[in-house]
Amino acid sequence: MLAILPVLLLKEDMAFLVLAFAAILWAQRHRKHAAVLGTVGLGWMVLVVFVLMPAVRGGESDLAERYSSSPRTPGRLP
Repeated sequence: MLAILPVLLLKEDMAFLVLAFAAILWAQRHRKHAAVLGTVGLGWMVLVVFVLMPAVRGGESDLAERYSSSPRTPGRLP
């Protein structure tokens, strides 16, 4: 179970991979390990997305501005 945790250091969306492993463990009835792994994965995702990345960028995400010229942005859908 602990062998998957270093993948969190690669990229911010690797927490989804950790959550997928937690779901597999849950399906295999390893509930305690799945709960721990899921909690760590979800906690890491929240920390990275809402604390670390904004701190590094110096503010909120620039994704909305980056894709605002796209014709399929949520504000422009019919």
